[in-house]
Amino acid sequence: MTTTAFLGLGRMGVLMAGHVLSAGDDLVVWNRTPGRAGGLVERGATEAPTVAEAVAAADRVVLMLFGPDSVHEVLTEVVAAARPGTLVVDSTTIGPQAAREFGELAAASGLRYVDAPVAGSTGPAPGSGRFHSSASRRFHSAGTPTS
Repeated sequence: MTTTAFLGLGRMGVLMAGHVLSAGDDLVVWNRTPGRAGGLVERGATEAPTVAEAVAAADRVVLMLFGPDSVHEVLTEVVAAARPGTLVVDSTTIGPQAAREFGELAAASGLRYVDAPVAGSTGPAPGSGRFHSSASRRFHSAGTPTS
């Protein structure tokens, strides 16, 4: 079974993490502000108290954070704790230059990085959002779909 660490449980993050859980992955979640994981934990997710604990056994890590500064801070913790080869899917809206920099940071630690911002909303049609992804050719196919 695939283990996914989901980091960032804002309005969109909670919905997206719920889809990962529904797809059957083992889900470990972390959020900077405690208390956001209650519904996910009730459905079977595990809440980690730190980024390092969330990503330690993960096959893939999804980032759904607030801007490039928070991604840099959290990704620095991810690269220090994740296993080599772990796929990092960044769904934060950050821009192409930041995505390149974060991809280089991840690659330097043996991680695979895909920039995959989300287009959609949590409004009238939750679940109708779409990912737009970019990565080096050798990593792009590693982001296999989950429901």
